[in-house]
Amino acid sequence: MCDLDFWTAEQLEDHDGEEHSEYEEDESDEGYESEDSDSGDEDELYCFGCDRSVESFSAMLVHLESGNCDCGTTRDELNRLALRCPFSSRYVVRGREEHLRQGQTYRRARPSHYNSRTHYYECPWCNFSGKSLYNLDMHLLSPVHDVKAFICPDADCRQLFVNLSGLVAHVESYRCEEGIWVGSGSIIKMLDYLDGRLPS
Repeated sequence: MCDLDFWTAEQLEDHDGEEHSEYEEDESDEGYESEDSDSGDEDELYCFGCDRSVESFSAMLVHLESGNCDCGTTRDELNRLALRCPFSSRYVVRGREEHLRQGQTYRRARPSHYNSRTHYYECPWCNFSGKSLYNLDMHLLSPVHDVKAFICPDADCRQLFVNLSGLVAHVESYRCEEGIWVGSGSIIKMLDYLDGRLPS
């Protein structure tokens, strides 16, 4: 029928019913329930890097991007991994690949950012100021000054995103024709690619 992969049997059935209705099953299967249909665990989603239960793929990516996952993955590592996915040309803005390869390591707070008149450490790119070098470093390492390197694969949408989690949250929201399970299929293929390559 198609080449999409699904995390649960229920998601596959939903997809088949919506996208491949011409292949509907016999009415003789009506009322059939599988043995594990009421277990409730089939929709459970876990982080690709640890055993933490998450509500959505985008929530999992936020967890991974934060650097708080037990696997130790950072946002830069996640971005580089997503860039290596064979389908990245569908969701990475052309010309922004080098930004994702470099990451944010060059943006670190330095003692030279201290303003002795105000007694604050000041961001060289915006009006942010922090009382400590650590505060400024957290600001600089946040996505606030990142370029929008990710793009919705839907040709009619093409919305830009700073974070991979933002892109996935967008497609999970069904604001356009692209979705986790529908559209070009590049998002679920990227998630599948990440799943097999994160340290656990």
